[in-house]
Amino acid sequence: MKQVIKSVTALIGLMLFVYLFMFYAVEATKIATWQDSGTVQSRLRRLNDSMMVFVGIDRVDFPDGAIPAIKDTLIRVADSAATRSVMERYFDSPHPVGTTVPFEFLHHGSLVHGTVSLTLPHTQEVVLIWILEALRFLATLLFVCVALWAFFRRPDSAGIRALALFSFAMGAFVMSSVRVVGDSYASLTIPAREIINTISSNVSIFFGAFWLDLVFRFPRPIRLVEKKPLAAFFICYLPNLIFIAIYVVLEILDVTVGAVFGRLLLITVSLQVTAGVILLAVRFLRADDRVERRQMRLVLWGTGASLAVMVITIILLLAFDEWFSVNPTRATVVVAIFFLGLILSPLSFAYAFNRYRLLEVEARVRRGTRYLLAFIVVLSLIGGLGLLIGMLLTRYLGQDGGNLALVITLLAAVGLIPLLRATRNVLERTFYPERLRLRQLIADFLSSSSTFVDKQTFWTQLEAKLQDGLMVRGVFPVLRASNNGHFLLRDVASTPFASESELVVRLERDQRPLMVDEIIAGRVIRMSDAETDWISQNGVAMILPLVTHGKLIGFLGLGTKKEEEDYAAEELRILNSLTTQVAIATENIRLLEENVDKRRLEEQLQIARRIQRGFLPRQIPATPGLEVAAVTRFCLEVAGDYYDIIALPNGETVMAVGDVSGKGAGAALLMANLQASLRTAVGVGVPLADVVGRINDLICTNTPPEEYITFFVGIFN
Repeated sequence: MKQVIKSVTALIGLMLFVYLFMFYAVEATKIATWQDSGTVQSRLRRLNDSMMVFVGIDRVDFPDGAIPAIKDTLIRVADSAATRSVMERYFDSPHPVGTTVPFEFLHHGSLVHGTVSLTLPHTQEVVLIWILEALRFLATLLFVCVALWAFFRRPDSAGIRALALFSFAMGAFVMSSVRVVGDSYASLTIPAREIINTISSNVSIFFGAFWLDLVFRFPRPIRLVEKKPLAAFFICYLPNLIFIAIYVVLEILDVTVGAVFGRLLLITVSLQVTAGVILLAVRFLRADDRVERRQMRLVLWGTGASLAVMVITIILLLAFDEWFSVNPTRATVVVAIFFLGLILSPLSFAYAFNRYRLLEVEARVRRGTRYLLAFIVVLSLIGGLGLLIGMLLTRYLGQDGGNLALVITLLAAVGLIPLLRATRNVLERTFYPERLRLRQLIADFLSSSSTFVDKQTFWTQLEAKLQDGLMVRGVFPVLRASNNGHFLLRDVASTPFASESELVVRLERDQRPLMVDEIIAGRVIRMSDAETDWISQNGVAMILPLVTHGKLIGFLGLGTKKEEEDYAAEELRILNSLTTQVAIATENIRLLEENVDKRRLEEQLQIARRIQRGFLPRQIPATPGLEVAAVTRFCLEVAGDYYDIIALPNGETVMAVGDVSGKGAGAALLMANLQASLRTAVGVGVPLADVVGRINDLICTNTPPEEYITFFVGIFN
């Protein structure tokens, strides 16, 4: 049975993937043909199969002056009753621009004859339709791709199969729920399209049931699924099966299925979606595992919010059907916003099931959701304000008030945006004061970081600020050692991390924060036992990369919170912005320390150079018959070059020249040893040959074989 379910799921997914490209290719040809065809700009609302009422009037449609009024009834079109097929033939199919169609309408009980002239659709309407279609295609593609990716990755998982079926159904729902342009505009045809559309529509009505089933199994099955799987199945699917059975019976009895049936089905699906969102929220509140809580919270923000918007959209379209029919652009905008929000759903599930980057994606989803809601609020306020201003100005100024109303509305819109920004800041200060406090603590710390002259003080102060602002148990700065590829804790204690470690490679490549429990649960990074033990022993919960100039200089490990709370998505965003500043401050302190060490070393070398010059004879002893001149220039501050002239008590003069192998401080020390040995030995009357032999034995005993001295010494008598 499981193999059959897997095969059917895979077949549905692959067929839907192929069909969606064919479907949207046809949709594109429909829109392309429609935007170049003549259409009617006035709006009508159907009362019954052969009668329609004008609900919106555009004078451009009526060139002969016979202009209907709002609520006038359309009786006939081209000597035919205004049935659906007649309206589609003349007003919802391709016609050249300028085509005229005679019509009759009832105005205050009198029958009036007139002519409709077909014109190009408004540019605004064409742009909105293309935007709607692009968002619709993107939402469908994401749902189907996520479903296929998840299913072929883990086909044996019941939760993954539920996700795949839900995503397939959502993709089918997005395709079948909206009719943007009439089918008569299509220049391409799909074989057996009616059969495919019927199957797709039947699959789409199950998306509420699939969603509920998915919530039962995500991130792990609830007790009902484990104990009574058949009961869980019927809870999810029985309402939809009943509707299909009723529909089939009515079709067999040749009973017309009215709009009430469709509305009841929409209400049922909406109830299933709402129940799933509520159940997921309850499971989130009761969950103990942090990774599972993040998974559910991400899905609540991504899919739960999207489905909630969908339910609200359905309610609005049903409750305010007449208001939307007056101006279909309103419905187009609402549906486009719904599709825009729906894009978040497959992305949230993809990351949630992968159990990786949950907090990061949640932060982006929440930010996107807030922006979308803010956009809806601004759009609603501007639309409502424009409508109110337009009504008032039209009442007092007549038809000329429309342009003035547009100008006033645009000026008001410019003032609303900063007002909303200020409102958001006030709300954040009121409901999330801890975030502002954390930002302020970090800002104060970074502003004073230039006063720190050593790393230990810097890290101690940073740890104190984070413990105060986040209540974390510890902060562990792990920095790359300057002399090898290993990493040191606070530049002192060794750690098991190295440049070739997969964790270090991932941090340097992605340059984004990592949650330790997500790494372990998702198995996205292989760590050695030593690395895992180090992280566990220090209680590290989050790893923040420290990057400057595109290079990883280390990472910052943050411990768990003292009250066992999980990190919030907004905290991750704040900390992620902090790491760049911390990395720069760390690098500046390192350069400062290196500069201080360099200066200190230079001072010590200057002292050594003065001492070494003091070893050389300042004055050449006067020796009859001997003229000597000498000068030395070291290539470095100190070196191994040596010369000496020593006057003996018996009137003889010892002359010596030497060069110690190598350069720098080591050679200088060996030279000083040579100078001291020579002067001591010749001063006590030891024969020169014995002096040289003893010095050679001493140097040979106390220095490595690769170090040697080229040395000449002689006596002038």
